[in-house]
Amino acid sequence: MNKRSTTGLYAIATLCLFYLSMVGGGAYEQMTVTKVLVSAPPDSFAMLQGEYKFSPVAFWAKLRPLTILLFVVALSANWQRQPTRNFLVVAFGLDLLVTTATFLYFAPEVGLMLEDLNDPSLADRAHTWYRLNFLRLIMFYAVGALLLIAFKKRSETLHPS
Repeated sequence: MNKRSTTGLYAIATLCLFYLSMVGGGAYEQMTVTKVLVSAPPDSFAMLQGEYKFSPVAFWAKLRPLTILLFVVALSANWQRQPTRNFLVVAFGLDLLVTTATFLYFAPEVGLMLEDLNDPSLADRAHTWYRLNFLRLIMFYAVGALLLIAFKKRSETLHPS
């Protein structure tokens, strides 16, 4: 087995490591922070305000661009491997859809809710956001599963049974 043949496998393994770490952060955020955030709006929104507010920006601003870059690297390193490439393309497509939804709805909606804490529909909006965020997290898990399948497919080409 030469170095070139293992590059694609290492690229997917690295992507899986960072992507699943990111998904773990999202799961933690959903089960702890987001759950508290929507528990009693507008009072519970205090956790997003002030000097000691919760701010996940440092986490997401580092991992999101890194995982997108790793997707590109994994795709380029595995482009000639059709079964692997197909799983990576579908995973990347789903990931880009979820990321687009994040930028178009999820991130702006939190900001909009914070701007109008007296909105009578705030609790309903927060709960809708929470439920949709749970679906977004499920999509991230689906992408993670596709990445693990791509890793398995790629490793099978190096180590056939």
